[in-house]
Amino acid sequence: MNSAQFTWFTYLFQAGFFKQPGALLMWQTILQSLATPSAASSTPPAQSSLFTPFFAYESGSTYPTSYALQGITGGNSSGDYIITGTKNLANGGNPAAQGLVYQGPINAANTSQGNGSGTWTVINVPNGINTINNPTVNSYTNTSIYGVNNLGSGLVNLVGSVSPANVTYDSAGFPAGTLGFYYDGPITTTPDKNNFQVFQPTFSDGSLANYTFIHSIDGGLAAGGYDSFPTRPDIHAFIYNPTASDSNKQKDIILPGSDNALTKTAYGIWHNQGSSYTIAGGVGLQYDASRKKNIGNQSEGLGSAYLLDYDSVTGLFSNYKTFNYPSTSSSKTLETHFEGIWYNGNGTYKLPATISPGPNGSLGAAATATITRDNLTGGFSNASWEILPLNYPSTGAVPVFTTNDSIFDKASVGAYTLSQGNFSDYAFLNAT
Repeated sequence: MNSAQFTWFTYLFQAGFFKQPGALLMWQTILQSLATPSAASSTPPAQSSLFTPFFAYESGSTYPTSYALQGITGGNSSGDYIITGTKNLANGGNPAAQGLVYQGPINAANTSQGNGSGTWTVINVPNGINTINNPTVNSYTNTSIYGVNNLGSGLVNLVGSVSPANVTYDSAGFPAGTLGFYYDGPITTTPDKNNFQVFQPTFSDGSLANYTFIHSIDGGLAAGGYDSFPTRPDIHAFIYNPTASDSNKQKDIILPGSDNALTKTAYGIWHNQGSSYTIAGGVGLQYDASRKKNIGNQSEGLGSAYLLDYDSVTGLFSNYKTFNYPSTSSSKTLETHFEGIWYNGNGTYKLPATISPGPNGSLGAAATATITRDNLTGGFSNASWEILPLNYPSTGAVPVFTTNDSIFDKASVGAYTLSQGNFSDYAFLNAT
């Protein structure tokens, strides 16, 4: 991949592009130019805990044209999970993307609905909901579910993106605009429109964002990002409070010092206790629209992951810290990004991460960072890293690009691809 392609990849990576309807197919055109991935070692790790593909069928036993698994949390009983995602991406139909929720165990079983022995449910944002900040929009298409919080008693919070019904598409099936949504209710194919909020953020000058993605929800607050690429390409991270008044639902995330000027994302939010939350995401070089390039010291890499604490009562941010997967003499890490967050309740956070290039010679690799809370300072430790053993099951080949999109305890979901193949989504149970 040449330098121009990599700069483009970096922006898309930071923006969360790979979680948008049509994105995976568009990126395929770049992947075709890559070399065949290197083979795994002679003793590859066992694959018994990797289930791929893992998704709902489109019709009969047919997989959808494209799909994505994007969120995971614990289910209502031991060994069960709730997984969220999107199917039928950019297949030319309407809607081009449908939201999905899976309830059940992660296993190799199959039902008439799809992979796993659990239940798959299609959930789409219904029409008739006035978009906050833009009430002229009240009909929708292309639901994509990113984050989930299990409220118990059959109720969940869901967050994600949705497009206006009159959205236009480019030649790769990419929509020209997206909005964020929040849902509070049961998992059902016929959700009540009164349980939804659809939101379009505003920039500081009052103008509306073209692209909005709410990635994560926990403890009543959600986190996401917005931009207006290509005219205003810097991504702005924000917290969404569904119970606040419309004018106070959006709170932009403020980083300390010069990092606040960088492109920044928020992909995970975790409610610690009381008014304490921790946010995970990434920061990257500023994008200079006039020169159409990123600016900054590229010897330091193009993007770093971060953690940040937020107090919902005081509105203050604290304990900001960045993280980078360690470079080696043979492989310099240029991009590290946290895709979500999970906390064990006893001082340890697990962060699903995507790093680029991967230490296995791939364009990107799925990783997990383990970080502890310093009881004396209240800040965060350095990260210990694990590259997920996601070598392609049938051949042992190292995928060209792999993501770890969400994590709950020992379970992760994400996507990977071989150089000449389509993306395949996986559910992974880690034995460690």
